[in-house]
Amino acid sequence: MTRRVISLIACLVPAAARPRWREEWLAEINEIRKTRGVRVSVRLATGALADALVVRRLAREQPRTGARNPFRGIREDARDVLRSLGHSPGFACSVIASLGLGIAGMVTAFTFVNGILFRPFPGVRDQHELLKVWLLADARRPGWRLASFDDYLLLREGLTSFSGLAAQTTGSIAVRIDGRAEAIRAAMVSDNYFDVLGVSPQAGRFFSAERGRDDHGVIVISHRTWINQFGGRRDILGRTIELGAIGHAEIIGVAPAGLVGTSRGDVGIPGAAVELWIPIALGRRVFPPPTDAPRGTDPETTREFQFIGRLRPGVSQADAQAESAVVARRFAAARTDRRNAAIQMEPVTFGHPEQRLMAAASVLAVPALVLIIGCVNAANLLLARGMRQSRELAVRVALGATRWRIIRPLLLESVLLSLFAVAASLPVARWALSFAQTFIDLPMPFDRPVLAFAVLLASCTAVVFALIPSLRLSAASPGAALGSGRPGESGPGRMRARRILIAAQVAMSAGLLATGTQLLSFLPAQRPSSGTPPERLLLVTLDTSQLRMTDRESAEFYRRVLEKAAVSPEADGVGLARAAGVWTFGRTRGYSQLRVWRPDDGFGNGTMAEGGYAGGELFRATGQRIISGRAFNAEDLGTRARTLVINRPLAEQLFPGGAVGHLLKVAPGNKRYADAVELTVVGVVEPVHEPTYSRGLPVPAAYFPIPLEPEPKLVVYARARNSTAALASEIRSAVSSVDPRMPPIEVETLARLGEIRLFPERLAASGVSILGLIGLLLATGGVYGVMSYLVSMRAKELGIRIALGAAPSAILTMTLREALRLAGTGAAIGGFGALIVSKLLQSGMYGVKALNLPMFAAVFLILTAAVVVASVIPARRAARVDPIAALRQE
Repeated sequence: MTRRVISLIACLVPAAARPRWREEWLAEINEIRKTRGVRVSVRLATGALADALVVRRLAREQPRTGARNPFRGIREDARDVLRSLGHSPGFACSVIASLGLGIAGMVTAFTFVNGILFRPFPGVRDQHELLKVWLLADARRPGWRLASFDDYLLLREGLTSFSGLAAQTTGSIAVRIDGRAEAIRAAMVSDNYFDVLGVSPQAGRFFSAERGRDDHGVIVISHRTWINQFGGRRDILGRTIELGAIGHAEIIGVAPAGLVGTSRGDVGIPGAAVELWIPIALGRRVFPPPTDAPRGTDPETTREFQFIGRLRPGVSQADAQAESAVVARRFAAARTDRRNAAIQMEPVTFGHPEQRLMAAASVLAVPALVLIIGCVNAANLLLARGMRQSRELAVRVALGATRWRIIRPLLLESVLLSLFAVAASLPVARWALSFAQTFIDLPMPFDRPVLAFAVLLASCTAVVFALIPSLRLSAASPGAALGSGRPGESGPGRMRARRILIAAQVAMSAGLLATGTQLLSFLPAQRPSSGTPPERLLLVTLDTSQLRMTDRESAEFYRRVLEKAAVSPEADGVGLARAAGVWTFGRTRGYSQLRVWRPDDGFGNGTMAEGGYAGGELFRATGQRIISGRAFNAEDLGTRARTLVINRPLAEQLFPGGAVGHLLKVAPGNKRYADAVELTVVGVVEPVHEPTYSRGLPVPAAYFPIPLEPEPKLVVYARARNSTAALASEIRSAVSSVDPRMPPIEVETLARLGEIRLFPERLAASGVSILGLIGLLLATGGVYGVMSYLVSMRAKELGIRIALGAAPSAILTMTLREALRLAGTGAAIGGFGALIVSKLLQSGMYGVKALNLPMFAAVFLILTAAVVVASVIPARRAARVDPIAALRQE
């Protein structure tokens, strides 16, 4: 009866105190019943109601006094945590280094992605109001974008949804600065270009439509040109430079640093940044004329432009798109070549949202994996350290401490370590970004989003990697903890979580590094090559259209340059070819320079091919071996081409039984079948190797000794006997002696051009390998620290084994066997993951080799050595301890 009354009254007591209150009252009533009888015990039980009400009232008043505040005493906990970390500097430094390197890699990748993909274009005002406007010459062919200056004038007049519409086109032009001829990348823009973008000048002013023709002889230079060419001098305004063959132009302003307009497509490509801006009226006399202008048209009116518009206040993109449909119909009515015209608009961003998210995910994936390795390492160390404190935690639980009071100091320790790791990671990330900016000229600052991301990442990391050890330690039974020397010290099952974490570290590090080394070992095989070593083949690009030379002047210029370069002491073969005649470097993918027909082929049966004009000793310079027939000789020269040399892929495709002596009809890619000339095949050469991952390589190619049409832009291919630097200087001197106004557009070795072409791939492979090395370093240090803890925790077990007669060698063998089992399990899992990634790379990238087994074996040996050393050192120390002292200490 009394038990039921007490249980009923206990419902008034708060749930947290109910079990203890009920137990105390039942114990007291049982004692009274034994000594004073049942009546007294029943009367006493009725008094429990008043006590329950008092306990209930005190519980209600408790929050007002702050006794139940979950953060009460957190200052004291923080002080205790800092004091504890100060007493364990090795542990603190290990955790901070592990998390710091992982966070540094993640912050660097996030800043890189943010700067490349999501940050507004430098200097551009209210980017959300800007739209890119594309004029589609044929709505049935969305990829065919073509817009001339006349189109711009019609669009600017018709699109009233924009407060301003600007036009831009880019190209390389010849300039002379302080007597030095140089080729720099320039942009020909409308007068309102900078006003539409909302850009403010670094110095001076920009173009102005109100000044009219006063601004037709002026230019604006970039901040980079101001620093590199003029030393950042303040008296730059008003200075003149020589542009091509038209005379001088005055510098009226300097663009702000980092300005790239509204396109990031050329970011990271050396020489692609715009160095100066020219108004259209001046640019039409300076820029080389378009080479693909239709017959019977003025080349200057068919130049391709890009358009940028700024929306009026209150006008949306949908409104502008609706208006553009009316303007497109005007195009169709006014021009016969625009009957199916359409206007397309898109926001000014790096790319489509899904493309940006996919690119961001691909860049952040590997740093996230390294961060996971660092978190696992930190979790291992915290768990091992917490097991040493388990007796203290068990005493706290036995004295009534709640689970939150047990977890809070552990979480607080994790948060403090994470904040220290953020502080240590920011300098590392800043150094990594400054190193990246030597390759990619784009601002990547540590702004508020970056710092917020770092702090948020550290906070989430602290909670995630501390949750497992905190919950595991706080859930330990006080009786079991206080009843043994060290909880969790013996038995394989009690160490399962730590073993899984160690194996996970080894698996992720081994897999990541194996994938990175696979990519790095693959890249050298993708270098462009022929018989001449890429580092000894020099390519000098020239363009006579920059100086508006006639066809006869251009041919004479190249003839004299070839003669002078051929007699250079450093040259071992010099030839001429089209800009993408031998190696395309991806510049002509999607269309070919030539069309080739056999005599009995109709128009629709032609073959697409690369190649073109091959003057001088081109095959000797490039090292392309003659397979059959011969190379060109003096008899092949004349007023028109009569012979040609084709490469092996084209010969096998057209004439499997032998190509020499057969006739072919050849026409440039922009000509018709009726314009084809008939040539005789006199030789077959080996193909060159392109730096690309596409299948179907090498591509068919055909070469002839006389240009089929005027070639204003050619490349000098020169093979160096010793030094390419000396050869480059001699060819520059040869060009300058023929025409001092002519600057080489590009002077690079074939090896360097291949590196530029493979820059994104090299950057990705290097990043994966570097992060893999960081992961390996983290895993190695983490495995050492955790294994040291685990072996030292088994001191009692080892002492008992020694006391029972176990030899020290047996202790070492047992420890090493367990360590090698962990390393082998992790390496097997990591190798399996790397093998899957390897197969995916092989399926998506042509020519990728299989997993680099020797490199993977080296990674496994390093990790195994770390695990062995981590186990041997504490095991030897434990094996030498007096067993009696070890047991007494426990």
